[in-house]
Amino acid sequence: MTEHSVSESDLARALNLPYNTIHRLISGYTADPRISTLKLIASYFNVNLDTLLNENKFISNPLELYNDKRVIPVVTWEQLANENFLESIKHQSINWLPIPSITNEELNANSYALESRPSMQPRFPIGTFFVIDPTCKPIDGDLILVKIKENNAVSLRELVIDPPTMRFLPIIENSEVLNFEHTEHEIIGVIVLSMHHFRRN
Repeated sequence: MTEHSVSESDLARALNLPYNTIHRLISGYTADPRISTLKLIASYFNVNLDTLLNENKFISNPLELYNDKRVIPVVTWEQLANENFLESIKHQSINWLPIPSITNEELNANSYALESRPSMQPRFPIGTFFVIDPTCKPIDGDLILVKIKENNAVSLRELVIDPPTMRFLPIIENSEVLNFEHTEHEIIGVIVLSMHHFRRN
């Protein structure tokens, strides 16, 4: 509530609950709250129930703790085309992807995940997720996300640096090679990890 500047009365109004219900919960008078109430609060703040029930620490950044693993938000290719989406990602209704703890210390708090497109097969089978760090400095050979400024489209490419030029090699067969131009392209992230998840029916 402090992080989002929400008062007890604000929360009560937003959830259509009596003010006393919220006040008793926050002040500790209600020792055993209803799960339905907690679900409403968790949904409002876009956190899981464990976050509300954990008395020892509250995790407020997007790399939420989830069963001793970290999870990062999963975004879609369409959402990436919206320039303001990543700035408000904490407040979006989104899915979360657990990632191996080995990457936690190095991963920037603004990192996110993106699922591969079917056209990226066979190199990246369906169900492949890319973990993207938007602050990582790209080097030769990295897989990167490139935004084409003309239409805000986002493309996954392999970076080739051959001074003085940079080229973006295609992942999708028969796509054209792009020569980097500051006025036309923007590197918006580096893929620091790729993982495969089996699809659930």
